Amino acid sequence: MWSDRPLRDFYAREGIISQDDNPLIRALLSRQPNSSPTLLGSLISSRSRWSSRFDTWADPLSDTADQKCQNAESVIRAALSADSTVSRIDTSVFAQGSYRANTNVKSDSDVDICARNNDVFYFDVPTGVTPAQVGIYTVGGGMNFTDYKNQIGNALYNRFTYSGVQRGDKAFRVHANTYRIEADVVPSFNYRLYRQQGSSFIYTSGICFYTDSGKRIVNFPDQTLANGRAKNESTGRRYKKIVRILKGLRYEMEDKGIASAKKIASFQIACLAYNSPNSYFGSDDLYGDVEQVARHIWYSTQEFSRCGSWKEIDEIKDLFPMDNLTLRGNANEFFWDLMKYTGIVGGS
Repeated sequence: MWSDRPLRDFYAREGIISQDDNPLIRALLSRQPNSSPTLLGSLISSRSRWSSRFDTWADPLSDTADQKCQNAESVIRAALSADSTVSRIDTSVFAQGSYRANTNVKSDSDVDICARNNDVFYFDVPTGVTPAQVGIYTVGGGMNFTDYKNQIGNALYNRFTYSGVQRGDKAFRVHANTYRIEADVVPSFNYRLYRQQGSSFIYTSGICFYTDSGKRIVNFPDQTLANGRAKNESTGRRYKKIVRILKGLRYEMEDKGIASAKKIASFQIACLAYNSPNSYFGSDDLYGDVEQVARHIWYSTQEFSRCGSWKEIDEIKDLFPMDNLTLRGNANEFFWDLMKYTGIVGGS
């Protein structure tokens, strides 16, 4: 006989005293299957089918696909090193994003490559603190970011031709061929985020760049990589498997015309899974992990008070910043649709 005890246990772990306090929870409980043997058998069959698919989606890319990612990174590094202008700049070229994190899936059609200028850095200091107080005495001068981005673009045009490279707001898209996948090359400067520690100041390193539309973006790729790896180890290497599955579901749901799948980014999915408790990873099958993680994210994103303190994987940037209040609603909508789509709740 079907029992809603697992769902009630989930709410108990989330600290919910009574389902009667929340109409959405009452609705979710009411959408569970009844005790009909036919319906129960259908549910078990559906779970088995999803589990089989999840086992496939959880695997990293094939050796062939991974090699094409490596080829893209290698040929772009060579193109920048061969350029007479860029080669005079201390530039680090490295993969970032889902490829570097090893959470990319087949539908991820490109690899993100960072071209970081190490000769210049941007910085932020605490409110009320001057650059001199943290040891920065020369501000301004040197290369500006627009010039550096143009130089990176020229190096790519010279190697791959204008038809092989497309300039975007954030990055240069280097088109694929049979040897490599598409690559987004993001020019950036070094970045330092200063904070006070006792009587002195220390900083966290990252990258900073400006879009062509004028938006300033700061990321912390090294911290993101390290924290993602640590999360994966602490969950018995289930975290990255679940991220790949959730991303695979997003792509499939988008292909099926489910609107919420278009509103959420793959990186946000990885961040949401990162904020799920380690105890929710490690079920008897991957479907069980997807169920627990999806329920946790859906419930937590109903209200800002439950998820407002969540950070991105770097554990520095807010996952739901106050200047972008739609992100939380989009996440909540997507995970509700995901639960319906996979049969975690009824109505799919």
